Amino acid sequence: MTQDSLQISAETPEQDVHIENEAPARTVREKPRAESADTAVYADSLAADSLYADSIAATIAAPVAKPAPPPPPPAWTTGLEPVSLPARADRDSTIMTSLVVVLLLIILCIQKSRRLLPMLFKDLWRVRNRKKSFDEHTANEDRSITVFGLQLTIYLAILLSAGIDLAAGRPPLIDTAMSLLPALALCAAFYLFQISAYWAVGFAFSTSTGRRMWLRGFNAIQTFLGFALAIPALTVIFYPDASRTALIVAAFCYILARIVFISKGFRIFYHNYWSLLYFILYLCTLEIAPLFILYRLATTFSL
Repeated sequence: MTQDSLQISAETPEQDVHIENEAPARTVREKPRAESADTAVYADSLAADSLYADSIAATIAAPVAKPAPPPPPPAWTTGLEPVSLPARADRDSTIMTSLVVVLLLIILCIQKSRRLLPMLFKDLWRVRNRKKSFDEHTANEDRSITVFGLQLTIYLAILLSAGIDLAAGRPPLIDTAMSLLPALALCAAFYLFQISAYWAVGFAFSTSTGRRMWLRGFNAIQTFLGFALAIPALTVIFYPDASRTALIVAAFCYILARIVFISKGFRIFYHNYWSLLYFILYLCTLEIAPLFILYRLATTFSL
């Protein structure tokens, strides 16, 4: 018994020890298996990641074929952005063509009628009653006087339109040819009105000789006034910044021409003190009032 009990007791601890030692052994053997499975999964994921990274690296590293960039444009094709030029009279083909045609006609008239200008210069003051002094003009001279009147009408229209533009606070002749049409029509009508009115006044208050002298003086004044207004009108067209000075010069020339014409009319129509009353009425009716009416009509059609 003693030996058997000792043997059993001896075996029992061994079994306990064996059992206690066996469980950890199993545990030790099972943990590496689990770790090996996780390690395999982790390794597989690393392999997949490495393959994805390699594919990305290959994609990034692979050269991409790009088309060659176009050559730069030549130097003469580069520059500032195009900007449209502001409207001006010197860039308008209609105005420039009209001026060139008028200048050519005047040159031709002067060449064909060389004695006309000296005669017109004498008509500014001459009031002699001799028959020889009032010979009728030739056909060439009449055509030349008509061309001179056309020149004056165009220059007056340019200056009148520029004056209205400046009075309205805008650059002169900004609408170019279209802005000149109302002023041109008004100046032409004003010129014809003056000829008709002076003929009627001469017919009513003077003799045929006095009327002819007065009308010849009017044509002479208008001719030389047209030449005098050429420089201010061209200044307004080609140098708009000097328009105010040009208009002042033009106004001075016009006033001087009217003084010369009125003084000749006074010498023709003055007979006594009563004639002064008629002369004052003439000044108000034909020299002062028409200018205000002309300016009023011009502003009405232009603004």
